[in-house]
Amino acid sequence: MISLPATHYEIIYGSIILVVVLAAGFIFELKRGAAKRFTRYSNAQGGNGSLLARAFIETIFLDMFASEPMAACHTEAFYENRTHVKRLSHLLIFYGFVLLLISTLIGFIFDRWITPYTFSKAFYLGPAGSAIETGLGLIGGIIILAGVVIYWPSRYRGEDWKAVTSADLFLLLLAFTVITGFLLELAEAYSLYVDAAFWVHMAFIFALFATMPFTKFSHALYQIIWNTYDRFDKKVALNKEVEG
Repeated sequence: MISLPATHYEIIYGSIILVVVLAAGFIFELKRGAAKRFTRYSNAQGGNGSLLARAFIETIFLDMFASEPMAACHTEAFYENRTHVKRLSHLLIFYGFVLLLISTLIGFIFDRWITPYTFSKAFYLGPAGSAIETGLGLIGGIIILAGVVIYWPSRYRGEDWKAVTSADLFLLLLAFTVITGFLLELAEAYSLYVDAAFWVHMAFIFALFATMPFTKFSHALYQIIWNTYDRFDKKVALNKEVEG
């Protein structure tokens, strides 16, 4: 049984508030100009629904799950003999995040709240539930940190290392979210400093998602749309060449 300094209801309400803040951030960014890149997509030619569907499927399986566009990323950079560094780190961060998301969802669905402040982890999954939820989170966190560590040495290609970009902010917040999550697990296991570890971890989670519309994290949403229509445009152009 785990005891937290916030009630089950406060956690739910906090999640709702975070979603509202996230949505407001995206609305602000779209109104400020982020929507400009989407305008040409509204002119997509009719009668090409099957091509658009194929482009979307390819985007999900090739671009998201396999990170294909990054295979040749920065081939002319100073570390061109390590062209797969960015792709590997991207894949590690992506799949690590997926595992963390699954672990979190398992917690929301299968945790059993005994009192407003205490709960049994993944109780409704049976005896192995707690190990599954914790294990997925642990593996996901380790994979994410591995991705960040692999990528960071190659992050600056002759650039000023003192200039923190939106990509840096995302990676730093993500890394500290994972690290504080590990610290919270240790605090819960030994019943030490649970309150402090919990609130620090929550602060990093809130910062990670609240800044999502303004960092490279936003590409988790935008890139799916951009890549789908980029692939769609190429398919339409190829069809015209064949028909011509």
